[in-house]
Amino acid sequence: MSLFEPEKVCLFSAISGVITLNGEPTKGAHVKRMVEKFYSSGHNTDETMTDDNGYFELPAVFDQSFLGKFLPGEF
Repeated sequence: MSLFEPEKVCLFSAISGVITLNGEPTKGAHVKRMVEKFYSSGHNTDETMTDDNGYFELPAVFDQSFLGKFLPGEF
């Protein structure tokens, strides 16, 4: 999937990382990302938990919006 698709806009890129506390990986930490919809009311939320090594990942967030009409579909 590309960053721009017809009628879709990438609001957030995929992200991953390791959560630590006092230098040690944090198992079972709740990671939450809120995506505000600046063009309408409300928001989307995606969330995950860290694994035994404190690792987490969240996928890219795409949205269909009026911005897709103004941004190019491909470079």
